[in-house]
Amino acid sequence: MIRLLDMGVPAFLIADALRLVAQRLVRTICAACREGYEVSADSLEPYGHTPTGHGTYTLFRGRGCPRCDFTGMKGRVGLYELMPVTRPMRELLGKGPTVDEVRALAREEGMLPLRQAALRKVIDGITSVDEVLRVTSDLT
Repeated sequence: MIRLLDMGVPAFLIADALRLVAQRLVRTICAACREGYEVSADSLEPYGHTPTGHGTYTLFRGRGCPRCDFTGMKGRVGLYELMPVTRPMRELLGKGPTVDEVRALAREEGMLPLRQAALRKVIDGITSVDEVLRVTSDLT
């Protein structure tokens, strides 16, 4: 939705949508050569992650092997940001809001921003921090 507003699509046209989805594909870490390494929870804060009681996380990266053509990555997985267009959102859109107002209400109503969805994939060992930054660099 934020992109639509940035592109100049009138907010009242967006209000008729039931949901809006943003998506990106990220490469996944090769299962054959993945290795873990420890990072402090605080080290993920600059990327939008809020630590939740963990002192450290075990993240993963691919060393590179014949299965992944020595890239450390094999396959892709989707990242999704889903924003339901609720009654409060429709009302806000009818008022010609700023992008920041839309973003704030969406988060208040539980929308998980794309980069934070991506960081969950990092913490789950599916992709790497570098890959998330590569794919979401325009979202900062």
